[in-house]
Amino acid sequence: MNSRHLEPALRLERLTLCAGAILLTMIWTLWAGKDVSWDVFNHQLYLPFSLVSGRYVTDLFAAGPQSYQNPLGYLPFYGLVSAGLPSWLIGCVLALLHAMAAWPLHQIASAIWGSDPAERMVRCLAVAAALVAPTFMLVAGTSSVDPICGLLVLSALVPALSSKPGRGEWLLGGAALGLAIAIKPTNLAFAIAIGAVLAIRGSVRQLSWSELAAFAGAALAAIVLGAGFWSAWLWDTFGSPVFPLFNQFFHSPYAPEGPTVAGRFLPRNALDYLSRPLEIAEFRAYTSTEGFAPDIRPALTIALFAVALVLWLLRRRATPATASTTSQSFWHRADTRLTVFVLVAYVLWMATSGNSRYAIVLFLLIGLLMARVVEALLPRQYVGLTIGAILALQLTYYVGDGDHRYFAGPWDKQPFFRIHASDRLVQQPFLHVSIGVQSFAAVAPYLNHSGALINAVGQFSLPMHGKLGDKLAERLKLWEGRTRFLFHKPAKLGDPETAQLVRQKLDLLTYRLRMRVDWNDCEPIVLDSDAVTDSGRVVGKDADKGPKTTTLFSCKAIPRTDVDPELDKALIRADKVYSLLEAQCPKIFGPVPMATDVGDNVFQRRYANYDVRVSVSLNEGVTLTHFRSLAAISMGTIDHVIANRGEDACKAWQKLNTQ
Repeated sequence: MNSRHLEPALRLERLTLCAGAILLTMIWTLWAGKDVSWDVFNHQLYLPFSLVSGRYVTDLFAAGPQSYQNPLGYLPFYGLVSAGLPSWLIGCVLALLHAMAAWPLHQIASAIWGSDPAERMVRCLAVAAALVAPTFMLVAGTSSVDPICGLLVLSALVPALSSKPGRGEWLLGGAALGLAIAIKPTNLAFAIAIGAVLAIRGSVRQLSWSELAAFAGAALAAIVLGAGFWSAWLWDTFGSPVFPLFNQFFHSPYAPEGPTVAGRFLPRNALDYLSRPLEIAEFRAYTSTEGFAPDIRPALTIALFAVALVLWLLRRRATPATASTTSQSFWHRADTRLTVFVLVAYVLWMATSGNSRYAIVLFLLIGLLMARVVEALLPRQYVGLTIGAILALQLTYYVGDGDHRYFAGPWDKQPFFRIHASDRLVQQPFLHVSIGVQSFAAVAPYLNHSGALINAVGQFSLPMHGKLGDKLAERLKLWEGRTRFLFHKPAKLGDPETAQLVRQKLDLLTYRLRMRVDWNDCEPIVLDSDAVTDSGRVVGKDADKGPKTTTLFSCKAIPRTDVDPELDKALIRADKVYSLLEAQCPKIFGPVPMATDVGDNVFQRRYANYDVRVSVSLNEGVTLTHFRSLAAISMGTIDHVIANRGEDACKAWQKLNTQ
């Protein structure tokens, strides 16, 4: 419906509904808690800081492979944090922004049900059924960019579903879609789904070339404005506009060559496309997201849709209509176009990630589609009651026992981040080389801004050879004498035996960097909140013993000249093992890391695509483990694997994945 001719009653309904959604989302955010997940401390604060401060030029993989995402979507969060607002207020502002999704959802509901006051209850309940999506509630009011992208894609879908959108709506919708793609390229899947809807509009002569040009032109302009500068810098620096992704096409020497795919939720076969809605309804983690976020609506919608389809076919057989009239009216309908969008988007989403955090818009729209199917099936007097009952059941199912945040902390009147460093670290610039899968890049804004940060050992461990090794060596030489290691403070350092083991471990991890930790020059950096460590645990004091904190160490890095020939020989043997496994099963063991991490009598490589970790040990042989599971698969001794007599790499992964 063209907003220029919006009826006052419908406008008031939309405003009231949006105000209610904002209020309820704020309440939910304050109740669910402050998000202190791994991403917040790893890159969600660091990325906009790196852009605003110019540190993206001097840092190198400061937040691991996430270091080079477009910072654009995180700028609102960074602005709120930089303003020093109380943490609870930051949560409320983010909740307000995310709850604005109610506006385009109601616009789509109006395109489906019209503006008739008699349909008001169904329109409002349909929007409510959309907003109870656990995937949305899990990140509403957090620093994640996914709900913002959902809002933008919904706004782009509005003119595609409305009956007579104006030129301004086409321009606004296109700009919103382009901005969503600039923030997160995974939204290209939804652009294709919108393209399918526009193709239908064109086939029934409801789309002019000028309208299509306005929409596409605005989208392209928004992509250039939103991502042009960042992509151009990536291209100039690393030889890829989307670095380090899709390096099988761009062949940047600064990243692994193999394709990078987040395989943890990807379908394994065609049956997974059909079974995934049922799996999402189950109360278990790692179905389509990392937490417990059961959603009964997709499976219920499919079941109701199947019944409705059978009834429609029976009715059509009883009272046949002319084919041309039926076809024309069918493709003119907003609910038909919405169904096309959902189906196309679902297939593309499953094929590209299967991660429901990347498909918030899809799970929001399922609520509208479910309400429409209920209306088509039941007598009018039961429609509102049934939608309301499903809504209540979904809320009870999820809110009662589900994960409301990946990791939650308490809201308070203090700043969102309370990071305390010594005057020395604040006043003097240092290069910090972080050690660990969790880079803790969030501390960078609280240290001297003229310093630098490199995550040398972590998700993507940096090599000391090749183009990337040369770039790392240049940074280390530039900061010689002013380099410090950053790592999580080990527990029980007061115990001499434990302290010795810790020092040995750090000495091995930093061996290939040709530096070691100077334990006589260590400064604590204290985070007055929980932070997620490499193992995924939340660390800190128990609630009844005082405030929870996380302590990092900033220790001076000193050069080393020692050489361990036995260690070097063992590393060569370990790399032979890795090469064999990677050749046997390249999809799982990929992309190929550019460096092997050295531990206490063990070597390790982490493979990002499927969160696989392979350990090579003289004592324990070759072991396959998973970052989200305690299970392990023994693949045999080092000699057995090198001689191809050990467990097949692909079969070993299949065993691990079923445990």
